[in-house]
Amino acid sequence: MMTKEISILIGEMNDIYKGDPWYGESMREILEDVNPKIVFDHPLPDAHCIAELLSHIIAWRRLVVRRLQGDDTFSVNQTESFNWKLIDDNPATAWESLMQILDDEHRRLILALEQSDDSLLDKEVAGRKYNFRHLLHHIVHHDIYHLGQITLLKKQG
Repeated sequence: MMTKEISILIGEMNDIYKGDPWYGESMREILEDVNPKIVFDHPLPDAHCIAELLSHIIAWRRLVVRRLQGDDTFSVNQTESFNWKLIDDNPATAWESLMQILDDEHRRLILALEQSDDSLLDKEVAGRKYNFRHLLHHIVHHDIYHLGQITLLKKQG
């Protein structure tokens, strides 16, 4: 069902996630290269750790998927979105869990978009003052922004 603009967004999201994005390494390349021993460390004062940033990325992807599926009540608590322990509170397994959930949420996001057409983009997101076009472009920028932070934290660790 997807149409031109949705198809372009899917291409961008797939490039960022596991493709060959213009800015460098894909999300999966960056994350797979992270030493799991440092993902809970806070090398920079007042900055989130890698696991917290990944938990936050997942939370916003979940919001987008749920909204695309018609769930108008699902929301993201900004503070809780960084709490990786809500996903898996065992540091020995949490990183693997976060990576698996990220994969799952990416697949759900792409599937939901593939089942949509461009008319979706002009629809207002329930409870927000913007449409799905804005939300979907935001998630692309949001991922890249936090990937930059993760890359910096990797270098600090």
